[in-house]
Amino acid sequence: MSSRPRSAVPERHRWDLSRVFADADAWEAAHADLTDRINDLHTRAESATDSATALQDALDTYERAVCLDQRVSLYASLREKTDTSDETRTERATRARKTSAALEEARRALFRHLAAHPDAVERHRDGVGDRFAGLLEDVLREREHTLGPEGERVLAAVSDALDSPKRTYWTVTNEDFDAPTVAGPGGGDAVEVTWLRLQTALRHPDREFRRRAFEAYYERLGRVEGTATRAIADVVASHVARADARDYDSVREMALRKETYPSTGRRLALPESVHDTLTGTVHEALDPWHRAHERRRETLGVDQLRPWDLRVPLATHRDDVADADPEVSVDEATNLLLDAVAPLGEAYRETLAGLLAERRVDALPHADREDLLGFGPWGYDPGPYLFVTYDGTVKAASILAHELGHAVAAEHLREARDPLDATMPRPVEEVPSLLHELLLADHLFDERPDLAPFARDRLLEFLGGNLFRTARNATLGHRAHRHVEDGGDLGRERLAGWHTDLVAEFQPAVEPPETDRRWLAGSYRREPYHHYQYVLGAAGSTAVFDGLRAGDLTPADYRTFLRTGATEDSVTMLSRLGADPREPSTYERAATVFDRYVD
Repeated sequence: MSSRPRSAVPERHRWDLSRVFADADAWEAAHADLTDRINDLHTRAESATDSATALQDALDTYERAVCLDQRVSLYASLREKTDTSDETRTERATRARKTSAALEEARRALFRHLAAHPDAVERHRDGVGDRFAGLLEDVLREREHTLGPEGERVLAAVSDALDSPKRTYWTVTNEDFDAPTVAGPGGGDAVEVTWLRLQTALRHPDREFRRRAFEAYYERLGRVEGTATRAIADVVASHVARADARDYDSVREMALRKETYPSTGRRLALPESVHDTLTGTVHEALDPWHRAHERRRETLGVDQLRPWDLRVPLATHRDDVADADPEVSVDEATNLLLDAVAPLGEAYRETLAGLLAERRVDALPHADREDLLGFGPWGYDPGPYLFVTYDGTVKAASILAHELGHAVAAEHLREARDPLDATMPRPVEEVPSLLHELLLADHLFDERPDLAPFARDRLLEFLGGNLFRTARNATLGHRAHRHVEDGGDLGRERLAGWHTDLVAEFQPAVEPPETDRRWLAGSYRREPYHHYQYVLGAAGSTAVFDGLRAGDLTPADYRTFLRTGATEDSVTMLSRLGADPREPSTYERAATVFDRYVD
Protein backbone atom coordinates (compact mmCIF):
# COMPACT_ATOMS: atom_id res chain seq x y z
CA MET A 1 0.00 0.00 0.00
CA SER A 2 1.41 3.38 -1.02
CA SER A 3 1.70 6.14 1.60
CA ARG A 4 1.14 9.00 -0.84
CA PRO A 5 -2.17 10.89 -0.63
CA ARG A 6 -4.77 10.53 -3.36
CA SER A 7 -4.19 14.15 -4.36
CA ALA A 8 -0.68 13.15 -5.46
CA VAL A 9 -2.09 10.79 -8.11
CA PRO A 10 -2.35 12.57 -11.48
CA GLU A 11 -5.93 13.59 -12.20
CA ARG A 12 -6.03 11.61 -15.46
CA HIS A 13 -5.52 8.44 -13.40
CA ARG A 14 -8.37 9.22 -11.00
CA TRP A 15 -12.02 8.53 -11.66
CA ASP A 16 -14.31 11.20 -12.98
CA LEU A 17 -17.49 10.18 -11.14
CA SER A 18 -19.49 13.16 -12.35
CA ARG A 19 -21.18 10.87 -14.87
CA VAL A 20 -22.61 8.94 -11.93
CA PHE A 21 -23.46 11.78 -9.51
CA ALA A 22 -22.22 15.33 -9.26
CA ASP A 23 -21.67 15.01 -5.50
CA ALA A 24 -22.84 13.24 -2.35
CA ASP A 25 -25.96 15.44 -2.12
CA ALA A 26 -27.06 14.27 -5.56
CA TRP A 27 -26.50 10.68 -4.39
CA GLU A 28 -28.68 11.28 -1.33
CA ALA A 29 -31.50 12.60 -3.49
CA ALA A 30 -31.26 9.61 -5.82
CA HIS A 31 -31.16 7.20 -2.88
CA ALA A 32 -34.37 8.72 -1.51
CA ASP A 33 -35.94 8.46 -4.97
CA LEU A 34 -34.91 4.80 -5.18
CA THR A 35 -36.50 4.07 -1.81
CA ASP A 36 -39.77 5.60 -3.07
CA ARG A 37 -39.60 3.55 -6.26
CA ILE A 38 -39.11 0.34 -4.28
CA ASN A 39 -42.17 1.10 -2.15
CA ASP A 40 -44.11 1.88 -5.33
CA LEU A 41 -43.00 -1.43 -6.84
CA HIS A 42 -44.35 -3.34 -3.83
CA THR A 43 -47.72 -1.64 -4.34
CA ARG A 44 -47.82 -2.28 -8.08
CA ALA A 45 -46.75 -5.91 -7.68
CA GLU A 46 -50.02 -6.76 -5.94
CA SER A 47 -52.10 -5.76 -8.97
CA ALA A 48 -49.64 -6.37 -11.80
CA THR A 49 -51.82 -8.97 -13.53
CA ASP A 50 -55.09 -7.03 -13.37
CA SER A 51 -54.63 -5.63 -16.88
CA ALA A 52 -52.06 -5.03 -19.59
CA THR A 53 -51.71 -1.46 -18.35
CA ALA A 54 -51.06 -2.62 -14.78
CA LEU A 55 -48.48 -5.13 -16.00
CA GLN A 56 -46.77 -2.46 -18.11
CA ASP A 57 -46.70 -0.04 -15.17
CA ALA A 58 -45.23 -2.63 -12.81
CA LEU A 59 -42.50 -3.62 -15.26
CA ASP A 60 -41.68 0.01 -16.08
CA THR A 61 -41.39 0.74 -12.35
CA TYR A 62 -39.12 -2.24 -11.89
CA GLU A 63 -36.89 -1.29 -14.82
CA ARG A 64 -36.47 2.29 -13.58
CA ALA A 65 -35.67 1.01 -10.07
CA VAL A 66 -33.03 -1.39 -11.43
CA CYS A 67 -31.30 1.41 -13.37
CA LEU A 68 -31.34 3.74 -10.38
CA ASP A 69 -30.11 1.03 -8.02
CA GLN A 70 -27.18 0.28 -10.32
CA ARG A 71 -26.25 3.95 -10.27
CA VAL A 72 -26.66 4.38 -6.50
CA SER A 73 -24.67 1.23 -5.75
CA LEU A 74 -21.93 2.11 -8.24
CA TYR A 75 -21.23 5.54 -6.74
CA ALA A 76 -21.24 4.30 -3.15
CA SER A 77 -18.96 1.36 -3.93
CA LEU A 78 -16.43 3.37 -5.93
CA ARG A 79 -16.20 6.15 -3.38
CA GLU A 80 -15.67 3.66 -0.56
CA LYS A 81 -12.84 1.85 -2.32
CA THR A 82 -10.72 4.97 -2.77
CA ASP A 83 -10.86 5.92 0.93
CA THR A 84 -11.51 3.04 3.31
CA SER A 85 -10.78 5.28 6.32
CA ASP A 86 -13.78 7.56 5.65
CA GLU A 87 -16.65 6.36 7.87
CA THR A 88 -19.14 8.46 5.89
CA ARG A 89 -18.28 6.56 2.69
CA THR A 90 -18.50 3.22 4.47
CA GLU A 91 -21.89 4.13 5.90
CA ARG A 92 -23.10 5.23 2.46
CA ALA A 93 -21.98 1.92 0.91
CA THR A 94 -23.75 -0.03 3.67
CA ARG A 95 -26.96 1.90 3.03
CA ALA A 96 -26.67 1.20 -0.69
CA ARG A 97 -26.30 -2.54 -0.05
CA LYS A 98 -29.36 -2.55 2.21
CA THR A 99 -31.39 -0.67 -0.39
CA SER A 100 -30.31 -3.15 -3.07
CA ALA A 101 -31.53 -5.93 -0.79
CA ALA A 102 -34.85 -4.12 -0.41
CA LEU A 103 -35.17 -3.89 -4.20
CA GLU A 104 -34.44 -7.60 -4.42
CA GLU A 105 -37.27 -8.26 -1.98
CA ALA A 106 -39.67 -6.12 -4.04
CA ARG A 107 -38.56 -7.85 -7.22
CA ARG A 108 -39.25 -11.25 -5.71
CA ALA A 109 -42.71 -10.08 -4.70
CA LEU A 110 -43.42 -8.96 -8.27
CA PHE A 111 -42.02 -12.13 -9.86
CA ARG A 112 -43.84 -14.32 -7.33
CA HIS A 113 -47.14 -12.63 -8.20
CA LEU A 114 -46.51 -13.04 -11.93
CA ALA A 115 -45.57 -16.71 -11.51
CA ALA A 116 -48.73 -17.33 -9.49
CA HIS A 117 -50.91 -15.95 -12.32
CA PRO A 118 -49.45 -17.38 -15.55
CA ASP A 119 -52.75 -17.27 -17.44
CA ALA A 120 -53.14 -13.56 -16.74
CA VAL A 121 -49.53 -12.90 -17.80
CA GLU A 122 -50.11 -14.77 -21.07
CA ARG A 123 -53.33 -12.84 -21.62
CA HIS A 124 -51.77 -9.43 -21.09
CA ARG A 125 -48.23 -9.87 -22.39
CA ASP A 126 -49.12 -8.91 -25.99
CA GLY A 127 -50.33 -5.59 -24.65
CA VAL A 128 -46.96 -4.98 -23.06
CA GLY A 129 -44.90 -5.41 -26.22
CA ASP A 130 -41.48 -6.88 -26.86
CA ARG A 131 -39.48 -4.81 -24.38
CA PHE A 132 -40.13 -7.18 -21.46
CA ALA A 133 -40.75 -10.38 -23.45
CA GLY A 134 -37.57 -12.10 -22.35
CA LEU A 135 -38.06 -11.23 -18.69
CA LEU A 136 -41.63 -12.56 -18.69
CA GLU A 137 -40.51 -15.78 -20.36
CA ASP A 138 -37.87 -16.25 -17.67
CA VAL A 139 -40.37 -15.62 -14.87
CA LEU A 140 -42.86 -18.14 -16.30
CA ARG A 141 -40.12 -20.68 -16.96
CA GLU A 142 -38.94 -20.44 -13.35
CA ARG A 143 -42.41 -20.62 -11.81
CA GLU A 144 -41.97 -24.29 -10.88
CA HIS A 145 -39.09 -23.17 -8.64
CA THR A 146 -40.94 -20.18 -7.19
CA LEU A 147 -42.56 -20.80 -3.82
CA GLY A 148 -45.87 -19.39 -2.68
CA PRO A 149 -45.99 -16.23 -0.54
CA GLU A 150 -45.61 -18.15 2.72
CA GLY A 151 -42.84 -20.35 1.40
CA GLU A 152 -40.90 -17.39 0.04
CA ARG A 153 -41.38 -15.56 3.33
CA VAL A 154 -39.97 -18.50 5.29
CA LEU A 155 -37.06 -18.95 2.88
CA ALA A 156 -36.25 -15.24 3.10
CA ALA A 157 -36.41 -15.44 6.89
CA VAL A 158 -33.84 -18.24 7.02
CA SER A 159 -31.68 -16.84 4.23
CA ASP A 160 -29.37 -15.09 6.67
CA ALA A 161 -28.90 -18.33 8.61
CA LEU A 162 -28.17 -20.24 5.41
CA ASP A 163 -25.46 -17.71 4.56
CA SER A 164 -23.85 -17.81 8.00
CA PRO A 165 -21.37 -20.62 7.11
CA LYS A 166 -19.88 -18.35 4.41
CA ARG A 167 -19.40 -15.62 6.99
CA THR A 168 -17.86 -18.09 9.43
CA TYR A 169 -15.43 -19.31 6.79
CA TRP A 170 -14.46 -15.76 5.85
CA THR A 171 -14.03 -14.72 9.46
CA VAL A 172 -11.70 -17.53 10.50
CA THR A 173 -9.64 -17.49 7.28
CA ASN A 174 -9.48 -13.72 6.74
CA GLU A 175 -10.89 -11.23 9.24
CA ASP A 176 -9.72 -13.03 12.40
CA PHE A 177 -6.82 -14.81 10.74
CA ASP A 178 -3.60 -14.27 12.69
CA ALA A 179 -1.24 -13.81 9.75
CA PRO A 180 2.27 -15.16 10.39
CA THR A 181 5.47 -13.25 9.75
CA VAL A 182 8.58 -14.62 8.07
CA ALA A 183 12.03 -13.33 7.26
CA GLY A 184 11.96 -11.43 3.98
CA PRO A 185 14.00 -12.16 0.84
CA GLY A 186 17.59 -12.97 1.66
CA GLY A 187 16.71 -13.18 5.34
CA GLY A 188 15.74 -9.50 5.43
CA ASP A 189 13.09 -7.63 7.39
CA ALA A 190 10.06 -9.61 8.54
CA VAL A 191 7.11 -9.82 6.17
CA GLU A 192 3.51 -10.44 7.27
CA VAL A 193 1.95 -13.17 5.15
CA THR A 194 -1.73 -12.51 4.48
CA TRP A 195 -3.46 -14.26 1.57
CA LEU A 196 -2.82 -11.39 -0.85
CA ARG A 197 0.77 -10.94 0.29
CA LEU A 198 1.34 -14.67 -0.13
CA GLN A 199 0.40 -14.31 -3.81
CA THR A 200 3.03 -11.57 -4.13
CA ALA A 201 5.63 -13.59 -2.22
CA LEU A 202 5.11 -16.60 -4.48
CA ARG A 203 6.27 -14.49 -7.43
CA HIS A 204 9.56 -13.51 -5.80
CA PRO A 205 12.77 -14.98 -7.32
CA ASP A 206 14.09 -15.98 -3.84
CA ARG A 207 13.00 -19.63 -3.58
CA GLU A 208 13.69 -19.91 0.14
CA PHE A 209 11.55 -16.84 0.81
CA ARG A 210 8.74 -18.35 -1.27
CA ARG A 211 8.99 -21.58 0.72
CA ARG A 212 8.97 -19.78 4.07
CA ALA A 213 5.93 -17.72 3.13
CA PHE A 214 4.01 -20.72 1.76
CA GLU A 215 4.71 -23.01 4.70
CA ALA A 216 4.07 -20.33 7.32
CA TYR A 217 0.73 -19.31 5.80
CA TYR A 218 -0.65 -22.84 5.51
CA GLU A 219 0.72 -23.89 8.90
CA ARG A 220 -1.14 -20.98 10.46
CA LEU A 221 -4.25 -21.78 8.41
CA GLY A 222 -4.06 -25.27 9.87
CA ARG A 223 -4.81 -23.83 13.30
CA VAL A 224 -8.38 -23.10 12.18
CA GLU A 225 -8.71 -26.24 10.07
CA GLY A 226 -11.50 -27.75 12.14
CA THR A 227 -13.70 -24.65 12.10
CA ALA A 228 -12.98 -23.93 8.44
CA THR A 229 -13.74 -27.53 7.43
CA ARG A 230 -17.08 -27.46 9.25
CA ALA A 231 -17.89 -24.11 7.63
CA ILE A 232 -17.08 -25.50 4.17
CA ALA A 233 -19.31 -28.51 4.79
CA ASP A 234 -22.11 -26.24 5.99
CA VAL A 235 -21.72 -23.96 2.95
CA VAL A 236 -22.29 -26.94 0.65
CA ALA A 237 -25.20 -28.14 2.82
CA SER A 238 -26.81 -24.69 2.60
CA HIS A 239 -26.60 -24.84 -1.21
CA VAL A 240 -28.30 -28.24 -1.15
CA ALA A 241 -30.99 -26.93 1.20
CA ARG A 242 -31.79 -24.03 -1.13
CA ALA A 243 -31.95 -26.32 -4.16
CA ASP A 244 -34.25 -28.72 -2.31
CA ALA A 245 -36.48 -25.90 -1.13
CA ARG A 246 -36.96 -24.69 -4.70
CA ASP A 247 -37.46 -28.19 -6.06
CA TYR A 248 -34.37 -28.35 -8.25
CA ASP A 249 -33.00 -31.79 -9.01
CA SER A 250 -29.54 -30.66 -7.93
CA VAL A 251 -27.47 -27.67 -6.86
CA ARG A 252 -25.88 -27.77 -10.30
CA GLU A 253 -29.22 -27.38 -12.04
CA MET A 254 -30.00 -24.40 -9.82
CA ALA A 255 -26.57 -22.85 -10.33
CA LEU A 256 -26.63 -23.17 -14.11
CA ARG A 257 -29.86 -21.18 -14.13
CA LYS A 258 -28.58 -18.34 -11.97
CA GLU A 259 -29.06 -14.73 -12.92
CA THR A 260 -27.05 -12.86 -15.50
CA TYR A 261 -24.63 -10.06 -14.55
CA PRO A 262 -25.40 -7.36 -13.64
CA SER A 263 -28.57 -8.66 -12.05
CA THR A 264 -31.71 -7.52 -13.84
CA GLY A 265 -33.87 -10.56 -13.16
CA ARG A 266 -32.92 -12.35 -16.36
CA ARG A 267 -32.07 -16.06 -16.21
CA LEU A 268 -30.66 -18.11 -19.10
CA ALA A 269 -30.18 -21.79 -18.40
CA LEU A 270 -27.09 -23.74 -19.45
CA PRO A 271 -27.57 -27.50 -20.00
CA GLU A 272 -25.98 -29.59 -17.25
CA SER A 273 -24.42 -31.78 -19.95
CA VAL A 274 -22.14 -28.84 -20.84
CA HIS A 275 -20.59 -29.01 -17.38
CA ASP A 276 -19.91 -32.74 -17.82
CA THR A 277 -18.43 -32.25 -21.31
CA LEU A 278 -16.30 -29.37 -20.11
CA THR A 279 -14.74 -31.12 -17.12
CA GLY A 280 -14.47 -34.49 -18.86
CA THR A 281 -12.72 -33.11 -21.94
CA VAL A 282 -10.22 -31.04 -19.97
CA HIS A 283 -9.37 -34.10 -17.88
CA GLU A 284 -8.48 -35.86 -21.14
CA ALA A 285 -6.45 -32.93 -22.51
CA LEU A 286 -3.91 -32.41 -19.73
CA ASP A 287 -0.74 -33.14 -21.72
CA PRO A 288 0.03 -29.45 -22.48
CA TRP A 289 -0.52 -28.57 -18.81
CA HIS A 290 1.79 -31.37 -17.71
CA ARG A 291 4.40 -30.30 -20.26
CA ALA A 292 4.23 -26.71 -19.05
CA HIS A 293 5.11 -27.86 -15.55
CA GLU A 294 8.03 -29.90 -16.84
CA ARG A 295 9.32 -26.89 -18.81
CA ARG A 296 8.94 -24.81 -15.64
CA ARG A 297 11.06 -27.28 -13.68
CA GLU A 298 13.77 -27.18 -16.35
CA THR A 299 13.79 -23.38 -16.57
CA LEU A 300 13.96 -22.96 -12.79
CA GLY A 301 16.76 -25.50 -12.67
CA VAL A 302 15.30 -27.52 -9.79
CA ASP A 303 15.19 -31.28 -9.32
CA GLN A 304 11.59 -31.22 -8.14
CA LEU A 305 8.86 -28.62 -8.50
CA ARG A 306 7.22 -27.61 -5.25
CA PRO A 307 3.95 -25.68 -4.78
CA TRP A 308 5.90 -22.48 -4.08
CA ASP A 309 7.51 -22.72 -7.55
CA LEU A 310 4.29 -22.42 -9.57
CA ARG A 311 3.79 -18.64 -9.66
CA VAL A 312 7.30 -17.22 -9.98
CA PRO A 313 7.79 -15.66 -13.46
CA LEU A 314 10.08 -17.80 -15.59
CA ALA A 315 11.37 -14.76 -17.45
CA THR A 316 13.48 -13.81 -14.44
CA HIS A 317 15.32 -17.15 -14.74
CA ARG A 318 16.20 -16.83 -18.44
CA ASP A 319 19.73 -15.93 -19.50
CA ASP A 320 18.49 -13.92 -22.50
CA VAL A 321 16.36 -11.53 -20.45
CA ALA A 322 18.24 -8.28 -19.97
CA ASP A 323 15.88 -6.56 -17.50
CA ALA A 324 14.64 -8.81 -14.71
CA ASP A 325 11.95 -6.31 -13.71
CA PRO A 326 10.82 -4.11 -16.64
CA GLU A 327 8.36 -1.41 -15.66
CA VAL A 328 5.29 -0.67 -17.74
CA SER A 329 3.49 2.55 -16.84
CA VAL A 330 -0.30 2.75 -16.90
CA ASP A 331 -0.14 5.05 -19.91
CA GLU A 332 2.16 2.67 -21.74
CA ALA A 333 -0.08 -0.29 -20.88
CA THR A 334 -3.20 1.36 -22.26
CA ASN A 335 -1.39 2.47 -25.43
CA LEU A 336 -0.14 -1.08 -25.96
CA LEU A 337 -3.67 -2.39 -25.53
CA LEU A 338 -5.08 0.14 -27.98
CA ASP A 339 -2.64 -1.21 -30.55
CA ALA A 340 -3.29 -4.82 -29.55
CA VAL A 341 -7.05 -4.67 -30.21
CA ALA A 342 -6.53 -3.72 -33.87
CA PRO A 343 -7.83 -7.16 -35.00
CA LEU A 344 -11.21 -6.20 -33.49
CA GLY A 345 -11.62 -3.24 -35.84
CA GLU A 346 -11.47 0.53 -35.61
CA ALA A 347 -14.98 0.90 -34.14
CA TYR A 348 -14.00 -1.34 -31.24
CA ARG A 349 -10.76 0.56 -30.70
CA GLU A 350 -12.64 3.86 -30.62
CA THR A 351 -14.95 2.55 -27.92
CA LEU A 352 -11.97 1.51 -25.81
CA ALA A 353 -10.19 4.85 -26.39
CA GLY A 354 -13.36 6.70 -25.42
CA LEU A 355 -13.59 4.92 -22.08
CA LEU A 356 -9.96 5.74 -21.31
CA ALA A 357 -10.40 9.39 -22.28
CA GLU A 358 -13.43 9.69 -20.00
CA ARG A 359 -11.33 8.76 -16.93
CA ARG A 360 -13.15 5.59 -16.04
CA VAL A 361 -10.06 3.83 -14.66
CA ASP A 362 -8.60 4.21 -11.17
CA ALA A 363 -5.42 2.17 -10.96
CA LEU A 364 -2.59 3.82 -9.05
CA PRO A 365 -2.03 2.97 -5.36
CA HIS A 366 -2.33 5.62 -2.64
CA ALA A 367 -3.02 5.79 1.07
CA ASP A 368 -6.31 4.33 2.38
CA ARG A 369 -7.13 2.74 -0.96
CA GLU A 370 -8.65 -0.76 -0.90
CA ASP A 371 -6.12 -3.49 -1.72
CA LEU A 372 -7.88 -5.25 -4.60
CA LEU A 373 -6.48 -6.63 -7.86
CA GLY A 374 -9.36 -5.81 -10.17
CA PHE A 375 -13.03 -4.81 -10.03
CA GLY A 376 -15.22 -3.65 -12.90
CA PRO A 377 -18.74 -2.57 -11.85
CA TRP A 378 -21.08 -0.69 -14.12
CA GLY A 379 -24.58 0.69 -14.41
CA TYR A 380 -26.83 1.11 -17.42
CA ASP A 381 -26.94 4.91 -17.29
CA PRO A 382 -23.41 5.92 -16.21
CA GLY A 383 -21.54 3.05 -17.85
CA PRO A 384 -18.52 1.04 -16.65
CA TYR A 385 -15.76 1.99 -14.21
CA LEU A 386 -12.60 0.06 -13.34
CA PHE A 387 -10.76 -0.29 -10.06
CA VAL A 388 -7.37 -1.95 -10.53
CA THR A 389 -4.31 -2.03 -8.30
CA TYR A 390 -1.53 -1.38 -10.79
CA ASP A 391 2.08 -2.18 -9.84
CA GLY A 392 3.86 -1.55 -13.14
CA THR A 393 4.41 -5.18 -14.14
CA VAL A 394 3.41 -6.95 -17.33
CA LYS A 395 1.00 -8.98 -15.23
CA ALA A 396 -0.64 -5.78 -14.00
CA ALA A 397 -0.93 -4.58 -17.61
CA SER A 398 -2.63 -7.86 -18.46
CA ILE A 399 -5.06 -7.56 -15.55
CA LEU A 400 -5.87 -4.00 -16.62
CA ALA A 401 -6.53 -5.29 -20.15
CA HIS A 402 -8.76 -8.02 -18.68
CA GLU A 403 -10.96 -5.53 -16.81
CA LEU A 404 -11.11 -3.23 -19.82
CA GLY A 405 -12.45 -6.17 -21.82
CA HIS A 406 -15.40 -6.30 -19.45
CA ALA A 407 -15.82 -2.54 -19.74
CA VAL A 408 -15.95 -2.49 -23.55
CA ALA A 409 -18.46 -5.36 -23.48
CA ALA A 410 -20.61 -3.30 -21.09
CA GLU A 411 -20.51 -0.34 -23.47
CA HIS A 412 -21.71 -2.49 -26.36
CA LEU A 413 -24.60 -3.77 -24.25
CA ARG A 414 -25.64 -0.26 -23.20
CA GLU A 415 -25.66 0.90 -26.79
CA ALA A 416 -27.65 -2.06 -28.14
CA ARG A 417 -30.08 -3.26 -25.47
CA ASP A 418 -32.87 -2.08 -23.21
CA PRO A 419 -31.88 -1.99 -19.52
CA LEU A 420 -33.16 -5.41 -18.48
CA ASP A 421 -31.53 -7.13 -21.46
CA ALA A 422 -28.25 -5.22 -21.08
CA THR A 423 -26.72 -7.97 -19.02
CA MET A 424 -24.22 -10.74 -19.78
CA PRO A 425 -25.04 -14.45 -19.36
CA ARG A 426 -22.60 -15.96 -16.86
CA PRO A 427 -21.19 -18.63 -19.23
CA VAL A 428 -19.94 -16.01 -21.70
CA GLU A 429 -18.98 -13.11 -19.43
CA GLU A 430 -15.26 -14.00 -19.29
CA VAL A 431 -14.81 -14.21 -23.08
CA PRO A 432 -14.24 -10.44 -23.67
CA SER A 433 -11.78 -10.11 -20.78
CA LEU A 434 -9.64 -13.13 -21.64
CA LEU A 435 -9.63 -12.14 -25.32
CA HIS A 436 -8.08 -8.81 -24.33
CA GLU A 437 -5.32 -10.62 -22.46
CA LEU A 438 -4.65 -12.90 -25.44
CA LEU A 439 -4.48 -9.98 -27.86
CA LEU A 440 -2.17 -7.99 -25.59
CA ALA A 441 0.21 -10.94 -25.16
CA ASP A 442 0.24 -11.60 -28.90
CA HIS A 443 1.01 -7.93 -29.58
CA LEU A 444 3.91 -7.95 -27.11
CA PHE A 445 5.34 -11.08 -28.72
CA ASP A 446 5.50 -9.25 -32.04
CA GLU A 447 6.35 -5.69 -31.03
CA ARG A 448 8.09 -5.71 -27.66
CA PRO A 449 10.88 -8.29 -27.38
CA ASP A 450 11.86 -6.77 -24.03
CA LEU A 451 8.43 -7.62 -22.60
CA ALA A 452 7.71 -10.78 -24.60
CA PRO A 453 9.14 -13.29 -22.05
CA PHE A 454 7.02 -11.73 -19.31
CA ALA A 455 3.98 -11.71 -21.59
CA ARG A 456 4.53 -15.42 -22.24
CA ASP A 457 4.64 -16.08 -18.49
CA ARG A 458 1.39 -14.20 -18.02
CA LEU A 459 -0.31 -15.93 -20.96
CA LEU A 460 0.52 -19.37 -19.59
CA GLU A 461 -0.66 -18.26 -16.17
CA PHE A 462 -4.05 -16.84 -17.12
CA LEU A 463 -4.88 -19.22 -19.96
CA GLY A 464 -3.68 -22.32 -18.15
CA GLY A 465 -5.27 -21.24 -14.90
CA ASN A 466 -8.66 -20.53 -16.46
CA LEU A 467 -8.67 -23.67 -18.58
CA PHE A 468 -7.01 -26.32 -16.42
CA ARG A 469 -6.96 -25.13 -12.82
CA THR A 470 -10.59 -24.02 -12.80
CA ALA A 471 -11.66 -27.30 -14.43
CA ARG A 472 -9.95 -29.06 -11.52
CA ASN A 473 -11.77 -26.83 -9.03
CA ALA A 474 -15.05 -27.38 -10.86
CA THR A 475 -14.56 -31.13 -10.47
CA LEU A 476 -13.86 -30.81 -6.75
CA GLY A 477 -16.91 -28.63 -6.19
CA HIS A 478 -19.14 -31.00 -8.15
CA ARG A 479 -17.94 -33.99 -6.13
CA ALA A 480 -18.61 -32.18 -2.87
CA HIS A 481 -22.14 -31.16 -3.81
CA ARG A 482 -23.07 -34.55 -5.23
CA HIS A 483 -21.72 -36.28 -2.13
CA VAL A 484 -23.93 -34.18 0.17
CA GLU A 485 -26.92 -34.54 -2.16
CA ASP A 486 -26.50 -38.30 -1.86
CA GLY A 487 -26.66 -38.09 1.92
CA GLY A 488 -22.94 -37.97 2.70
CA ASP A 489 -21.05 -35.69 5.04
CA LEU A 490 -17.95 -33.65 4.25
CA GLY A 491 -15.00 -33.91 6.58
CA ARG A 492 -11.31 -33.12 6.44
CA GLU A 493 -10.23 -36.57 5.29
CA ARG A 494 -12.65 -36.64 2.37
CA LEU A 495 -12.05 -33.06 1.17
CA ALA A 496 -8.28 -33.35 1.52
CA GLY A 497 -8.33 -36.73 -0.22
CA TRP A 498 -10.24 -35.44 -3.23
CA HIS A 499 -7.88 -32.48 -3.45
CA THR A 500 -4.82 -34.72 -3.26
CA ASP A 501 -6.14 -36.99 -6.02
CA LEU A 502 -6.93 -34.09 -8.33
CA VAL A 503 -3.59 -32.38 -7.76
CA ALA A 504 -1.82 -35.65 -8.55
CA GLU A 505 -3.82 -35.91 -11.80
CA PHE A 506 -3.41 -32.29 -12.88
CA GLN A 507 0.11 -31.61 -11.57
CA PRO A 508 2.03 -34.89 -11.39
CA ALA A 509 5.36 -33.07 -11.71
CA VAL A 510 4.75 -31.10 -8.51
CA GLU A 511 5.71 -32.66 -5.18
CA PRO A 512 3.06 -31.61 -2.65
CA PRO A 513 3.93 -30.54 0.91
CA GLU A 514 3.92 -33.23 3.58
CA THR A 515 0.65 -31.81 4.92
CA ASP A 516 -1.25 -30.17 2.09
CA ARG A 517 -3.85 -27.68 3.30
CA ARG A 518 -4.39 -25.80 0.04
CA TRP A 519 -7.93 -27.16 -0.19
CA LEU A 520 -8.82 -24.92 2.78
CA ALA A 521 -8.16 -21.75 0.79
CA GLY A 522 -10.91 -22.08 -1.81
CA SER A 523 -13.52 -19.60 -3.04
CA TYR A 524 -16.20 -20.85 -0.68
CA ARG A 525 -17.88 -17.46 -0.31
CA ARG A 526 -18.89 -17.40 -3.95
CA GLU A 527 -21.94 -18.95 -5.56
CA PRO A 528 -21.78 -22.70 -6.20
CA TYR A 529 -20.61 -23.94 -9.60
CA HIS A 530 -18.92 -20.72 -10.69
CA HIS A 531 -15.64 -22.24 -11.93
CA TYR A 532 -17.06 -23.54 -15.21
CA GLN A 533 -17.58 -20.04 -16.61
CA TYR A 534 -13.82 -19.43 -16.59
CA VAL A 535 -13.22 -22.59 -18.59
CA LEU A 536 -15.85 -21.40 -21.06
CA GLY A 537 -14.14 -18.01 -21.09
CA ALA A 538 -10.87 -19.63 -22.09
CA ALA A 539 -12.58 -21.76 -24.73
CA GLY A 540 -14.57 -18.87 -26.18
CA SER A 541 -11.72 -16.35 -26.22
CA THR A 542 -9.33 -18.75 -27.96
CA ALA A 543 -12.01 -19.48 -30.55
CA VAL A 544 -12.35 -15.76 -31.28
CA PHE A 545 -8.57 -15.31 -31.26
CA ASP A 546 -8.03 -18.08 -33.81
CA GLY A 547 -11.15 -17.19 -35.80
CA LEU A 548 -9.99 -13.61 -36.32
CA ARG A 549 -6.53 -14.73 -37.38
CA ALA A 550 -7.90 -17.31 -39.81
CA GLY A 551 -10.55 -14.98 -41.24
CA ASP A 552 -13.39 -17.24 -40.10
CA LEU A 553 -14.68 -14.49 -37.80
CA THR A 554 -14.92 -10.77 -38.52
CA PRO A 555 -14.74 -7.84 -36.10
CA ALA A 556 -18.41 -7.20 -36.89
CA ASP A 557 -19.25 -10.79 -35.87
CA TYR A 558 -17.56 -10.25 -32.53
CA ARG A 559 -19.26 -6.91 -31.89
CA THR A 560 -22.60 -8.57 -32.64
CA PHE A 561 -21.77 -11.13 -29.95
CA LEU A 562 -21.03 -8.32 -27.48
CA ARG A 563 -24.36 -6.66 -28.24
CA THR A 564 -26.42 -9.81 -27.73
CA GLY A 565 -26.85 -9.57 -23.96
CA ALA A 566 -29.77 -11.55 -22.58
CA THR A 567 -31.55 -11.92 -25.92
CA GLU A 568 -29.99 -15.32 -26.66
CA ASP A 569 -28.88 -18.32 -24.63
CA SER A 570 -25.19 -18.98 -24.00
CA VAL A 571 -24.99 -22.09 -26.19
CA THR A 572 -26.18 -20.10 -29.20
CA MET A 573 -23.89 -17.18 -28.46
CA LEU A 574 -20.78 -19.33 -28.06
CA SER A 575 -21.66 -21.48 -31.07
CA ARG A 576 -21.77 -18.39 -33.28
CA LEU A 577 -18.19 -17.70 -32.22
CA GLY A 578 -17.22 -21.22 -33.31
CA ALA A 579 -17.09 -22.47 -29.71
CA ASP A 580 -20.10 -24.76 -29.23
CA PRO A 581 -19.83 -25.60 -25.50
CA ARG A 582 -21.50 -28.98 -26.08
CA GLU A 583 -18.62 -30.18 -28.28
CA PRO A 584 -15.36 -31.59 -26.86
CA SER A 585 -13.47 -30.00 -29.76
CA THR A 586 -14.11 -26.56 -28.24
CA TYR A 587 -12.01 -27.37 -25.17
CA GLU A 588 -9.47 -29.40 -27.12
CA ARG A 589 -8.79 -26.37 -29.32
CA ALA A 590 -8.27 -24.18 -26.24
CA ALA A 591 -5.72 -26.70 -24.95
CA THR A 592 -4.01 -26.58 -28.35
CA VAL A 593 -3.74 -22.79 -28.21
CA PHE A 594 -2.18 -23.07 -24.75
CA ASP A 595 0.20 -25.71 -26.07
CA ARG A 596 1.54 -23.29 -28.72
CA TYR A 597 3.17 -21.17 -26.07
CA VAL A 598 4.59 -23.86 -23.79
CA ASP A 599 7.84 -24.04 -25.79
